[in-house]
Amino acid sequence: MTNLSVPMRCPHCNNNSPSLILSTYWDIATTHAPGMAGHEWQIGECYEFAECISCGERFFYMYHWHEHMEPEEAVPKVLFPSEKSVPEGVPEHIKNSLLAANKVRNIDYNAYATLLGRTLELICVDQSASGKDLYEKINDLVNRDLIPKTLADIAHNVRILRNYGAHATKGEISEQEVPVLDSLIHSLCEYLYVFPSLLNDAQKALNRCKSNQKKQNT
Repeated sequence: MTNLSVPMRCPHCNNNSPSLILSTYWDIATTHAPGMAGHEWQIGECYEFAECISCGERFFYMYHWHEHMEPEEAVPKVLFPSEKSVPEGVPEHIKNSLLAANKVRNIDYNAYATLLGRTLELICVDQSASGKDLYEKINDLVNRDLIPKTLADIAHNVRILRNYGAHATKGEISEQEVPVLDSLIHSLCEYLYVFPSLLNDAQKALNRCKSNQKKQNT
């Protein structure tokens, strides 16, 4: 009989279904049952390596277990690959756009590029960029000194790759371009949202130090 997991979301293709369990490791201990003096039970964690029956990709996950639970009560937590994170300080609507792109990252490279292009458009709107198209809006960010020329080149690369993903007549986005796109859009987010947030935190810390020093001197 084929050994299948409980239904769970594949971290590669986002499909929610049982996966083929390739290997299992149990970390189990015997302990006293809560509220039942003299009664012992087994409890611990189960670690499993599985293969998605939809995309064929493999992943590693775990779930907490005790001997009285039903199999469908297991709540799997994927340990590898780790979920692609969004930089701190990014506005919620832009974060949601990035997360939407991440869901198709390993399914459809063209769709991933297209969704990152939409994220770039949202960033331009958030920064009140003006222009009739994305090309002009990116240049407007440079003209207003919101981003340096180097970062504008990064944004234009995202825009161009987005065009390849969105239009069948222009070509195809391959797996090789995916990490490049990912690095480009994250660099833009870090410059516009993460760095200012870090600078603000650093200024607050400096102000606290100055305030404490004044109190010590009085």
